[in-house]
Amino acid sequence: MHTPPLGEAFSYLRCFEQAKRRKAYRLPLSEEDHSALAAWIDHIHAEETGKLPGYRQAVLLRLQQILLLLGRSLHPAGAESEVSSTAPSWMTSILAYIDGHPGSPLGLSQLASQASVTPAHFSRVFKKLTGMNVTEYVTTKRIIRAKELLVESDANVAYIAEQCGFESLPHFHRMFKKLTGTTPSQYKRSEN
Repeated sequence: MHTPPLGEAFSYLRCFEQAKRRKAYRLPLSEEDHSALAAWIDHIHAEETGKLPGYRQAVLLRLQQILLLLGRSLHPAGAESEVSSTAPSWMTSILAYIDGHPGSPLGLSQLASQASVTPAHFSRVFKKLTGMNVTEYVTTKRIIRAKELLVESDANVAYIAEQCGFESLPHFHRMFKKLTGTTPSQYKRSEN
C-alpha cells in the first residue's frame, strides 16, 4: 500500500545514506533496541514461513519498524524533530508532491520552480533535510512505487515504468536492479 506523505522530511533510507557517506556501517544499539530488532527479524521470518493472509503487510510493517529504529539510532531523541521543525513549508509541500506524483517531471529545475526558489538553494535545503540529492531521492521514491505496483497490479513492466516517471524501459531496468538487486520481472515473480 502506498504510504501517504506525512509532511515530514524523514526517510527510511537515511540511515543507509549516512552510513555510506561516513563509511561506517556498524550502528551501536542499546541492549533493548538489539532485543527488539532480533524479535522483529524473527517475526519477519515467521510471517514469510507461515504465509498467512496479510503476511506481506506484516513483513512490511516490521521492516518499517526496523528502519525507523535504525534511523532513530543515528538521531537521538529530539534531533529528528529539530530537522523536521526547521523544514520550510515549501519543502514539505514538495516532498508531498513527489510522493503523490511519481510520473510527473521531477527534476531539480521543475521542483525549484514549483517551490519558487533558486535551484541552488533548493538543492542545498533538500540535501540537508533528506540526506540525498534530488535525483537519488526521486529515483528511490519511483522505485518504491514501482515495487508496489508490481505486486498490487497485473500491469506490464513497461506500463509501470511509464507510470512511475521513467522515460525508457532500459533506464527503469537499470535503476530497479541497482536499488533492489533484481529485475522488475524477477521481483514480481518472487512476490506473487
